[in-house]
Amino acid sequence: MRITNGMMSMTYMSDLQNNLQRLYTAQMQQSSGKRIQRLSDDPVGLIQGLNARQQISRIEQFQRNITDARRWQDASENSMREMSALIQDAYELTVQAGSDTVPDEVRASSIAPKARALLEQLINTANATSSDEYTFGAFNLKNQVPVTRATADDVLAASNAAAAAGFPTAPGADPVVLGPNGTPLTNEDGTSVVMKEGDILYNGVPMSAYYNRDNLETLVENNTLEFQIGFNLPIAVTMTAPEAMVFSTTDKDGELVMQDMIKTLENFCEALERPCSAEEAQDFIRQFQDAQTHVDSCVSEMGGRWNRVDMMEDRYSKDELMYTTVKSTLEDVDIAEAIMNFSMTSAVYNASLQLGPRVIQPTLMDYLR
Repeated sequence: MRITNGMMSMTYMSDLQNNLQRLYTAQMQQSSGKRIQRLSDDPVGLIQGLNARQQISRIEQFQRNITDARRWQDASENSMREMSALIQDAYELTVQAGSDTVPDEVRASSIAPKARALLEQLINTANATSSDEYTFGAFNLKNQVPVTRATADDVLAASNAAAAAGFPTAPGADPVVLGPNGTPLTNEDGTSVVMKEGDILYNGVPMSAYYNRDNLETLVENNTLEFQIGFNLPIAVTMTAPEAMVFSTTDKDGELVMQDMIKTLENFCEALERPCSAEEAQDFIRQFQDAQTHVDSCVSEMGGRWNRVDMMEDRYSKDELMYTTVKSTLEDVDIAEAIMNFSMTSAVYNASLQLGPRVIQPTLMDYLR
């Protein structure tokens, strides 16, 4: 095979360009600290590195969600502990009022005002806020106070809504209350839930509507505030007020009935203000015991959710470290190796430059001279 000067020149220039390209790559790796500069450098490694980045980004989002979830869980648990303390205080007042040694007038003049103060504080706790958002308001975070007393305007609005839906209110009767599907809500016995002035409302619906377990389950299912703390892993971070305050107890005849803490404490206040006898006051002891058992179980449930969030947070800390290590292994360059590689590549390129004049300069005409 005949080797010409042109072939030697072209080969030399091609090799020189390749050496320059390797020098450029070594320089970029050293200056950027990244091993992969182009897709062609390592296609498989690049895809694996992008996957690691995606996982890290997802973990960081879940960690932010966990931070927000902790804020809500902390506020909810603190408020429920306050409810428990208020019910405990009410129980102690009940025991005091149930003593035969306490005159009836003392129940009305001394114990009743304390019970009224507890009632107002219990309502305030049900309307507790966290960062200007109602803790027990479900999806009603900022629009209106969730737990209120029905006013004449509320009763009129309920009557108009029922009439518009085809359920007019009879003269002198209380209006029925409509559910989310536009039909009247029903009690456990099948009768319609009605609203009258002075009722305790939760987001515009009488609290008594949630004595019916079906209504309560529907409320919890459709209005629970949840945070995604993992892939397809939502967790409830708070409770609705009826969920935390409606409990089961027994009446005088031993029948199981549903009640809420506000109504129970309100009935106790009204009984003291009549005034009531010691025997009548003792009837509330069992109710407050059942109420405290219920709220304490809610606190325990929130504690279980807190532990679940703790476990996920610990898991994400480990996963983040793992994926960060994988990403660094795939993408980051070893600085010492990069410096050594740059020095070697630079030496090769300089040697190529020195060889050039010896290869390109001599021609046949130089020998003929």
